[in-house]
Amino acid sequence: RAGHLSAATSDLIAPVSDPTMKIACPISSADEVEMLAENGAGEFYCGLTPPEWLERYNVAIWLNRRSPKGANLLSYDALGTLVDSAQRYSIPVSLTLNAHHYTEDQLTLVLELARRASGLGVAALIVADPALMLALREAGIETPLHVSSLGACFSAEAAGFYQELGASRVILPRDLGLTEMARLVASAGPDIEWEAFV
Repeated sequence: RAGHLSAATSDLIAPVSDPTMKIACPISSADEVEMLAENGAGEFYCGLTPPEWLERYNVAIWLNRRSPKGANLLSYDALGTLVDSAQRYSIPVSLTLNAHHYTEDQLTLVLELARRASGLGVAALIVADPALMLALREAGIETPLHVSSLGACFSAEAAGFYQELGASRVILPRDLGLTEMARLVASAGPDIEWEAFV
C-alpha cells in the first residue's frame, strides 16, 4: 500500500538498534545482478525449478509462488552463478520454497533442492509451509528460514510460533497496512527480523 507514517503510527514502531532498510529485489538471472546492485538492491530472492521437478510435474504444479518458466532459474548451475555474482557485491540471495503445501513425494525433491541450494551459498530459504520448516530442520538443513508473506503471520503469537520452528525473519502479508505492521512488530519483540512489500 502507498502511504506515509502519521505521528500516531510512528509512535507504535518499536525502536531498533539498526534502523537501516534494505531493498530486497526479485531476480531471475545472474545477468540482472550488476544493474540491480548498482541501483540499490541490498538482498535478492529467486525461485528455482530444476529439471527433475519439471520432468515429474511439468508446469502444472508450481514448486514455489513464482512462475516456473518466467520467474525461476531452471538449473542449479544458474543458481550457483547467480549466488557467486551477488557475492561479488556482498548481496545475499534467498530462495523461495513457498508453496502452501507439498505432498510427501514432492517433499523429497524439495528437501534435496534445499540441501543443494544451501551448498551453493543461498543465504536463506523463504518458506510458507510449517511442515516444510519442520522437515528442513529434521533433515539437518540449517540455512536460515524466512516466513513467506504467504505464511499469514498476522499476530505476535504467529510470529512466536514461526520462531519456534526456526524462522529468523517474517515477511509481512501484503494486505497489512502501516498501522497494523507497526503494532505487530512492536508486540512481537526484537528477536525477529521483519520485511514488508512496498
